[in-house]
Amino acid sequence: MTVAVVFTFAIGVFWELIELVAREVGERFDIEPVLIHYGWRDTVVDLGFDVVGALLVIGADLRIFVPLMEQSPGVTGAVLVGSGWIVFGGSVLMALLIGLGNSMRF
Repeated sequence: MTVAVVFTFAIGVFWELIELVAREVGERFDIEPVLIHYGWRDTVVDLGFDVVGALLVIGADLRIFVPLMEQSPGVTGAVLVGSGWIVFGGSVLMALLIGLGNSMRF
């Protein structure tokens, strides 16, 4: 259960970073960004809803997902670890791009 909530939160952080990168790219190339970052208050609210949503899904569907995951624990673990590394690596990369983009402005 904890893994699902933490993973959902991590994906939410990943998405919020995508919004920041979209804004930075739009500003750099003087185009309207496809995704808009509305501010840090919006980010906190979004992440809060991510956690609440994860808890609701766990509460409602735990009896369905656990038996499915138990059928092939090796594949389930590999998918979870692999996607976790993708989200972590992508988040770090986007945070670095945002930081570098801010430092290169005049």
